[in-house]
Amino acid sequence: MLLDASNSTGAASFAWTQVSGTSVTPTNADTSRASFTMPATTDPLVFKVTLTGPGCTASDEVTITARSDTLTITRAECRADQQQWRIDGTATILDDNVVSVFLGTDASGTLIGSAQVDPLDGSFDVRVRGSAVAPSGSAVFVQSSRGGHAVAVFTQR
Repeated sequence: MLLDASNSTGAASFAWTQVSGTSVTPTNADTSRASFTMPATTDPLVFKVTLTGPGCTASDEVTITARSDTLTITRAECRADQQQWRIDGTATILDDNVVSVFLGTDASGTLIGSAQVDPLDGSFDVRVRGSAVAPSGSAVFVQSSRGGHAVAVFTQR
């Protein structure tokens, strides 16, 4: 992510500091254009830039909010005879994203399993054997580490 104060005029020095949010370290924090890698969080990050010029100092803050992940569930299935779950889908945020699947309609249900989102195509595939099964027509809740969530009714085979 880019932090840009290059439209400021008359500044002799720049200093970018983080005010709140998950801690990151800006690169080139002493220039008009600093950058950082957005962490896997849905919490906003607040940065302050302080500009110093001849006879004055000024500062301003900017808030960076991560975009929300959108999840799509393409398969939600339980094979009772094999005690096997298979939940497939896609996420819109590919980097550093993990999905977790819970039995029920929210994250308070029993954790079925987790999987890393593929960083190339956004797909995920949760396959778990030897897990508790539930009756067909029950729901699974999928939640990503980047703020996405989706609910699907699963089929039992």
